[in-house]
Amino acid sequence: MAAIPPPKMTSISILGCGWLGLPLGRHLQQRAYRLRGSTTRESKLPALAAAGIQPYLIRLEPEGIVGSLADFLESDILILNLPPGRRDPLVEEHFPRKVAHLLDRLPGSKLQQLIFVSSTSVYGEARGRVSEESPLLARVGSGKALIEVERQLRQRGLPATILRPAGLAGPGRQPGRFLAGRQHLPHGDAPVNLVHLTDVINLITAIIARQCWQQTFNLCAGQHPTRRAFYTRAARKLQLPPPTFAAGGADRKYICSQQVRQQLDYRFLYDDPFEML
Repeated sequence: MAAIPPPKMTSISILGCGWLGLPLGRHLQQRAYRLRGSTTRESKLPALAAAGIQPYLIRLEPEGIVGSLADFLESDILILNLPPGRRDPLVEEHFPRKVAHLLDRLPGSKLQQLIFVSSTSVYGEARGRVSEESPLLARVGSGKALIEVERQLRQRGLPATILRPAGLAGPGRQPGRFLAGRQHLPHGDAPVNLVHLTDVINLITAIIARQCWQQTFNLCAGQHPTRRAFYTRAARKLQLPPPTFAAGGADRKYICSQQVRQQLDYRFLYDDPFEML
């Protein structure tokens, strides 16, 4: 009797193994996925290897791609976790061009699905409740660049799920340090939109496990304390001078993540930003 072959192990490539990508890769590797991961710094290659991630040195440039992309793309799923780069004065032009070079290479690869980590910055200065169907009103270059990449993904008909996380919190990102000691900041009554690293990792894992493709999801805690209440407590918890705020901003946007909760039947571990402190 012939031996029954073992089930095929799903392989995942993470382009961008930084603050989110490295712990995400470690989490997925521990769940029996085969991982490839990229970094732009040679000094970080050992950390990827130590996490059980096959390391690659890859850099996307406006002029093209530097590194062994063909082998990196020999996976079933690609997670594109590449921030636009706010310091680039030409980010609105450069970032979509970088990603376009990558997307041009996908048809010849074995990739079947793609996850793109975008941001709620695509909504810009929207007001009130913001869902995935809300207009994209970004005015800054990085937000406009993300909108253009999202458009490219849909225009090319790729089986991509787009994630729009709110402000990221977690290890090494202490909200109490963000605004500590600053005075007379605007919009003290504006709602806070944050999501914890653990929830982002869990949600990406659930999307892969449930094969929830060609979707767009906001990722955000369900509670939205005011900027004044949240950042004051956050600073005091670290024994730092709290910021002060002017009134106003109560009508500014709050991100709704009801869609991802319903489709994945997911309960956020950090549904109240105060729990992130």
